[in-house]
Amino acid sequence: MSTPKLPSLGTFTFRDHTLDIDYYLTREYGDFSEAANELPVITEWLNDMLQYYIATEIIEYRKVKQTEAEGYFELRQGGFMAKYGEKMTEKALEYAVEVDERIIAAVASYADVKAWTVRLRNMIALFTSKLELLRTIEATRRHIDKSMSPS
Repeated sequence: MSTPKLPSLGTFTFRDHTLDIDYYLTREYGDFSEAANELPVITEWLNDMLQYYIATEIIEYRKVKQTEAEGYFELRQGGFMAKYGEKMTEKALEYAVEVDERIIAAVASYADVKAWTVRLRNMIALFTSKLELLRTIEATRRHIDKSMSPS
């Protein structure tokens, strides 16, 4: 039976640099110093991306709220009657705001950015865990080497 193939996590491109996630997550480090040099840099680069997306998330959230307010006031000031031709109640106005295409687009944009912040947090945790695991393996290897060497 063949070994199952892992799904590809692809690449991340940010500020003119592309990182092959699969390469670094599946790479076997024969020398811990290579991992100690590479993985913290990758983690910091991902953290830089995360900072950018957190700031963007705040902006996108504000755009959703602003678009909701604009839609609400447009409908409240006669747009509801023109569009729906029926009595405007507060509940009907809420529903009308929810189906406004501008709000749907703003929420989709916010959701995309929010998803990136979650993914980046998970990636940072993944690379940190890999470094910690490699650090533990290296410490265990050194301990075994020390205990096996003649005193």
